[in-house]
Amino acid sequence: MFKPALLLPLFENITTQHLWLGYSGGLDSQVLLHALVELIKQQPLNFTLTQLHAVHINHGWSPHAPAWDHICQQTCQQLGVDYRAITVNAQPSLGESPEACAREARYQALASAIKQNDILLTAHQQDDQAETLLLQLLRGSGIKGLASMPQLTAFATGWHLRPLLNFSRADLLEYANQHGLKWIEDESNTNTRYTRNYLRHTILPELKQRWPQVNATIARTAEHCAEASQLLDELAQADLIKVQSTPHSLSCSALLTLSIERQKNVLRYWLRQLNIALPSTIQLQHILQDILTSKQDACPKVAWQSNAIRRYQDNLYITHPFHSPDANTVYLWDLIKPLTIPSIGAFTASLTPKGDICADIIQKGQLSIQFRQTGERCHPAGRQGSHPLKKLFQEWKIPPWQRDRIPLLYCNNELVAVIGYCVCTGFNAHPDTSGWRIQIQ
Repeated sequence: MFKPALLLPLFENITTQHLWLGYSGGLDSQVLLHALVELIKQQPLNFTLTQLHAVHINHGWSPHAPAWDHICQQTCQQLGVDYRAITVNAQPSLGESPEACAREARYQALASAIKQNDILLTAHQQDDQAETLLLQLLRGSGIKGLASMPQLTAFATGWHLRPLLNFSRADLLEYANQHGLKWIEDESNTNTRYTRNYLRHTILPELKQRWPQVNATIARTAEHCAEASQLLDELAQADLIKVQSTPHSLSCSALLTLSIERQKNVLRYWLRQLNIALPSTIQLQHILQDILTSKQDACPKVAWQSNAIRRYQDNLYITHPFHSPDANTVYLWDLIKPLTIPSIGAFTASLTPKGDICADIIQKGQLSIQFRQTGERCHPAGRQGSHPLKKLFQEWKIPPWQRDRIPLLYCNNELVAVIGYCVCTGFNAHPDTSGWRIQIQ
């Protein structure tokens, strides 16, 4: 049987400025709101009722939405809880799942309310967990997906806590009836056109006929998967230390010392750490077969969504879409004012004792930023003779897809510096004098 005191272990050590409850007015969120108010009244906690806020999201799907907003507002007024209502655009684009669109819009709105270390509360319960695991299973998800919803996870700049995850819908219904609570029944919750509703109203009732505790059993499986996922992450973290060259690149030779399973595990972990959507199973297979084992002088690529993994020499790189600047465009610059070049960034120059370009460069002629065409040569200060820029890029291990984006500083028609890499002989600052330092944001 559910009662507010059972939530005490989750809240007794919490110190936060604000608690934000995702409040639809349905059974689950109505119970959580009521239970939180009761808990705050009954127990000495590190926060008060004034720090609890109920956030109602209007998806714009139902003609009853204004009435629901009014009901939720009245309930919060009666309980003494701050109430906020946010309207979102939850109209799916062509081919997009309405459920996924609504969920994305809802969480974006909630994230906008969260401040540093604030806590988002949602009323997901045990039956929701069972439905989520089945959905992930039917999508062919791995262990992390089958772990379903964690009780506590990072969210925006704060945290996301699901206090009711260990209680069933039946437990919450009993509590609501016992306390005479009223709640909103959203008509869309019975529409079995939506996959989750189909599982809830068609599949799970059939399973319960044979296995009455099926929701609790499936939820327990999710807990086991969460434990396994944690172990895989710990293994991936150790492997990443061995194979990572830079934050955005991995060593192919180091990856090849791992088993195929560990290669997949560390690649997925690395991409998640960079907040990058994971490739499909087939795309991941192509990364391992077509890129990881390719020749070092090849430059293969596997792309998905707005991401791509490429190889150059012994490294795998994660890249995003970019536009190379027009090689025929000359960007005049006096070094005094900032210069912005689309798709590259904002250039600034400052005189500093650690600058590497001679201070009087602006007196020698017209300065400009240009980009590689063909045949450029460079004589880096401190080295013998000039070298083809192509050879220097290879020596500096700059991947081919980045080379057309490397800015070159010219004085009249003479190359002064390859910005970020070298200054040419004759333009370098003397060690005991100030020089220009160029930075790009």
